[in-house]
Amino acid sequence: MSVPIIMKEREAYRALRSFNYNRDLKPKVDFRLERARDRLKSYLMLNGTNSMRLGRYQVDLIEDQLHITKLPPEGWEQRQMKGFAHRDAQVQAKE
Repeated sequence: MSVPIIMKEREAYRALRSFNYNRDLKPKVDFRLERARDRLKSYLMLNGTNSMRLGRYQVDLIEDQLHITKLPPEGWEQRQMKGFAHRDAQVQAKE
């Protein structure tokens, strides 16, 4: 079953429009990324550290490169119920 030419042309036009939009957007995004990277590096240096948790992110500066890891929210751990052994304690007991 062949696709009508008009559908192919429409898809090509959408791809062209998307390409053009994103090509124009790229310099703006690159500038914003560079500015954010510089601000993070400055913040780490002002605090005299190469590693820091900021909210839900771990930020590490290694060899002048930022490494960012998204972490689970603080306090996400399940609370323990009285009368039940903690799962880690059960695993250690089996070993």
